[in-house]
Amino acid sequence: MNRIGGKLLALLLLLLTAGAGITLLVAPVLTVSRGYDESIADLRFRLDRYQRSADRVPRLKARLAQLQRQQGTGEELLQGESSAIAGAALQERLKEIVQDAGGRLESTQLLTTSADGAMERLTARARFSGSVEVLQKALYRIEYGRPLLLVEKAGIRRSKQRRLPFRRSREGRPPEQGPDRLRVTLEVAGYRRRGKE
Repeated sequence: MNRIGGKLLALLLLLLTAGAGITLLVAPVLTVSRGYDESIADLRFRLDRYQRSADRVPRLKARLAQLQRQQGTGEELLQGESSAIAGAALQERLKEIVQDAGGRLESTQLLTTSADGAMERLTARARFSGSVEVLQKALYRIEYGRPLLLVEKAGIRRSKQRRLPFRRSREGRPPEQGPDRLRVTLEVAGYRRRGKE
Protein backbone atom coordinates (compact mmCIF):
# COMPACT_ATOMS: atom_id res chain seq x y z
CA MET A 1 0.00 0.00 0.00
CA ASN A 2 2.95 2.18 0.62
CA ARG A 3 3.97 1.80 -2.98
CA ILE A 4 0.48 2.63 -4.23
CA GLY A 5 0.32 5.59 -1.85
CA GLY A 6 3.67 6.82 -3.16
CA LYS A 7 2.49 6.47 -6.75
CA LEU A 8 -0.73 8.30 -5.95
CA LEU A 9 1.22 11.02 -4.18
CA ALA A 10 3.58 11.32 -7.15
CA LEU A 11 0.59 11.46 -9.53
CA LEU A 12 -1.09 14.08 -7.35
CA LEU A 13 2.08 16.17 -7.29
CA LEU A 14 2.38 15.83 -11.06
CA LEU A 15 -1.23 16.99 -11.52
CA LEU A 16 -0.73 19.91 -9.12
CA THR A 17 2.45 20.95 -10.90
CA ALA A 18 0.76 20.67 -14.31
CA GLY A 19 -2.28 22.61 -13.02
CA ALA A 20 -0.07 25.33 -11.57
CA GLY A 21 1.90 25.54 -14.81
CA ILE A 22 -1.24 25.75 -16.90
CA THR A 23 -2.68 28.37 -14.53
CA LEU A 24 0.51 30.41 -14.77
CA LEU A 25 0.39 30.23 -18.55
CA VAL A 26 -3.38 30.63 -19.09
CA ALA A 27 -4.21 33.29 -16.43
CA PRO A 28 -2.19 36.08 -18.10
CA VAL A 29 -3.68 35.15 -21.48
CA LEU A 30 -7.21 35.35 -20.01
CA THR A 31 -6.41 38.68 -18.33
CA VAL A 32 -5.07 40.12 -21.57
CA SER A 33 -8.08 38.74 -23.45
CA ARG A 34 -10.46 40.37 -20.97
CA GLY A 35 -8.59 43.68 -21.41
CA TYR A 36 -8.91 43.35 -25.18
CA ASP A 37 -12.65 42.67 -24.85
CA GLU A 38 -13.06 45.85 -22.78
CA SER A 39 -11.03 47.84 -25.31
CA ILE A 40 -13.15 46.48 -28.16
CA ALA A 41 -16.36 47.41 -26.33
CA ASP A 42 -15.04 50.92 -25.66
CA LEU A 43 -13.96 51.36 -29.28
CA ARG A 44 -17.36 50.15 -30.53
CA PHE A 45 -19.07 52.70 -28.27
CA ARG A 46 -16.83 55.46 -29.60
CA LEU A 47 -17.39 54.34 -33.19
CA ASP A 48 -21.18 54.46 -32.69
CA ARG A 49 -20.92 57.94 -31.17
CA TYR A 50 -18.70 59.19 -34.01
CA GLN A 51 -21.02 57.63 -36.57
CA ARG A 52 -24.03 59.44 -35.05
CA SER A 53 -22.03 62.68 -35.12
CA ALA A 54 -21.04 62.09 -38.74
CA ASP A 55 -24.69 61.41 -39.66
CA ARG A 56 -25.63 64.86 -38.30
CA VAL A 57 -23.05 66.71 -40.43
CA PRO A 58 -25.20 67.14 -43.59
CA ARG A 59 -28.15 68.44 -41.57
CA LEU A 60 -25.90 70.84 -39.63
CA LYS A 61 -24.28 72.06 -42.86
CA ALA A 62 -27.72 72.75 -44.34
CA ARG A 63 -28.73 74.67 -41.22
CA LEU A 64 -25.47 76.66 -41.32
CA ALA A 65 -26.09 77.56 -44.96
CA GLN A 66 -29.62 78.66 -44.11
CA LEU A 67 -28.37 80.84 -41.25
CA GLN A 68 -25.69 82.36 -43.46
CA ARG A 69 -28.31 83.21 -46.09
CA GLN A 70 -30.50 84.80 -43.43
CA GLN A 71 -27.55 86.76 -42.07
CA GLY A 72 -27.19 88.45 -45.41
CA THR A 73 -30.82 89.63 -45.41
CA GLY A 74 -30.47 91.56 -42.16
CA GLU A 75 -34.12 91.05 -41.28
CA GLU A 76 -33.12 89.88 -37.80
CA LEU A 77 -31.47 93.22 -37.02
CA LEU A 78 -32.81 96.68 -36.38
CA GLN A 79 -32.39 98.90 -39.41
CA GLY A 80 -31.04 102.42 -39.31
CA GLU A 81 -28.08 104.47 -40.41
CA SER A 82 -27.44 105.61 -36.83
CA SER A 83 -28.22 104.58 -33.27
CA ALA A 84 -30.90 107.26 -33.07
CA ILE A 85 -32.68 106.03 -36.20
CA ALA A 86 -32.45 102.39 -35.11
CA GLY A 87 -33.73 103.40 -31.65
CA ALA A 88 -36.69 105.17 -33.23
CA ALA A 89 -37.35 102.06 -35.33
CA LEU A 90 -37.31 99.95 -32.16
CA GLN A 91 -39.78 102.28 -30.45
CA GLU A 92 -42.04 102.25 -33.52
CA ARG A 93 -41.91 98.45 -33.65
CA LEU A 94 -42.93 98.24 -29.98
CA LYS A 95 -45.80 100.65 -30.67
CA GLU A 96 -47.01 98.49 -33.59
CA ILE A 97 -46.78 95.31 -31.52
CA VAL A 98 -48.77 96.72 -28.59
CA GLN A 99 -51.44 98.31 -30.77
CA ASP A 100 -51.81 95.21 -32.98
CA ALA A 101 -52.24 93.12 -29.84
CA GLY A 102 -55.07 95.41 -28.72
CA GLY A 103 -53.25 97.22 -25.93
CA ARG A 104 -53.08 100.92 -25.14
CA LEU A 105 -49.53 102.25 -25.38
CA GLU A 106 -48.70 104.81 -22.72
CA SER A 107 -45.06 105.52 -23.57
CA THR A 108 -41.87 104.24 -25.15
CA GLN A 109 -38.39 105.39 -24.26
CA LEU A 110 -34.96 104.49 -25.63
CA LEU A 111 -32.85 103.57 -22.62
CA THR A 112 -29.36 102.55 -23.68
CA THR A 113 -27.16 101.73 -26.61
CA SER A 114 -23.98 99.77 -26.11
CA ALA A 115 -21.35 98.16 -28.32
CA ASP A 116 -21.31 94.37 -28.33
CA GLY A 117 -18.58 93.28 -30.74
CA ALA A 118 -19.59 94.04 -34.32
CA MET A 119 -23.13 94.70 -33.12
CA GLU A 120 -24.77 97.52 -31.22
CA ARG A 121 -27.35 96.66 -28.57
CA LEU A 122 -30.31 99.04 -28.19
CA THR A 123 -32.70 98.81 -25.24
CA ALA A 124 -36.10 100.49 -25.03
CA ARG A 125 -38.85 100.59 -22.43
CA ALA A 126 -42.53 100.35 -23.35
CA ARG A 127 -45.38 101.02 -20.93
CA PHE A 128 -48.85 99.90 -21.90
CA SER A 129 -52.09 98.58 -20.49
CA GLY A 130 -54.24 95.72 -21.62
CA SER A 131 -55.68 92.36 -20.73
CA VAL A 132 -53.78 89.14 -20.14
CA GLU A 133 -54.48 88.22 -23.77
CA VAL A 134 -52.96 91.51 -24.94
CA LEU A 135 -49.84 90.81 -22.90
CA GLN A 136 -49.60 87.27 -24.28
CA LYS A 137 -49.94 88.47 -27.89
CA ALA A 138 -47.42 91.27 -27.38
CA LEU A 139 -44.85 88.96 -25.78
CA TYR A 140 -45.32 86.41 -28.55
CA ARG A 141 -44.78 89.03 -31.27
CA ILE A 142 -41.73 90.45 -29.51
CA GLU A 143 -40.06 87.08 -29.01
CA TYR A 144 -40.96 85.44 -32.34
CA GLY A 145 -41.20 88.35 -34.76
CA ARG A 146 -38.67 90.12 -36.92
CA PRO A 147 -36.42 91.91 -36.15
CA LEU A 148 -35.23 89.71 -33.31
CA LEU A 149 -36.06 91.33 -29.98
CA LEU A 150 -35.41 90.12 -26.44
CA VAL A 151 -37.48 90.92 -23.37
CA GLU A 152 -34.94 91.78 -20.67
CA LYS A 153 -37.27 92.91 -17.89
CA ALA A 154 -40.99 92.76 -17.36
CA GLY A 155 -43.06 94.51 -14.73
CA ILE A 156 -46.73 93.52 -14.57
CA ARG A 157 -49.31 94.96 -12.19
CA ARG A 158 -53.04 94.73 -12.06
CA SER A 159 -54.76 98.05 -12.72
CA LYS A 160 -56.74 99.57 -9.92
CA GLN A 161 -60.35 100.11 -10.84
CA ARG A 162 -61.50 103.67 -10.65
CA ARG A 163 -64.95 104.56 -9.49
CA LEU A 164 -65.25 107.60 -11.71
CA PRO A 165 -68.28 108.45 -13.78
CA PHE A 166 -68.29 106.96 -17.24
CA ARG A 167 -66.30 109.04 -19.72
CA ARG A 168 -65.17 108.22 -23.18
CA SER A 169 -61.45 108.07 -23.90
CA ARG A 170 -59.74 110.32 -26.43
CA GLU A 171 -60.31 107.71 -29.14
CA GLY A 172 -64.06 107.75 -28.46
CA ARG A 173 -64.06 104.35 -26.77
CA PRO A 174 -65.23 103.69 -23.24
CA PRO A 175 -62.32 103.16 -20.85
CA GLU A 176 -61.38 99.53 -20.53
CA GLN A 177 -61.68 98.22 -17.03
CA GLY A 178 -62.03 94.84 -15.51
CA PRO A 179 -60.40 92.45 -13.12
CA ASP A 180 -57.92 91.27 -15.76
CA ARG A 181 -56.71 94.74 -16.80
CA LEU A 182 -52.92 94.98 -16.48
CA ARG A 183 -50.32 97.75 -16.47
CA VAL A 184 -47.19 96.41 -18.15
CA THR A 185 -43.64 97.74 -18.37
CA LEU A 186 -41.28 95.88 -20.71
CA GLU A 187 -37.62 96.51 -21.39
CA VAL A 188 -36.82 95.14 -24.82
CA ALA A 189 -33.44 94.87 -26.54
CA GLY A 190 -32.56 94.57 -30.21
CA TYR A 191 -29.35 94.63 -32.22
CA ARG A 192 -28.11 96.54 -35.22
CA ARG A 193 -24.89 96.14 -37.18
CA ARG A 194 -22.28 98.74 -36.17
CA GLY A 195 -20.31 100.86 -38.57
CA LYS A 196 -23.25 102.46 -40.35
CA GLU A 197 -22.86 105.83 -38.57
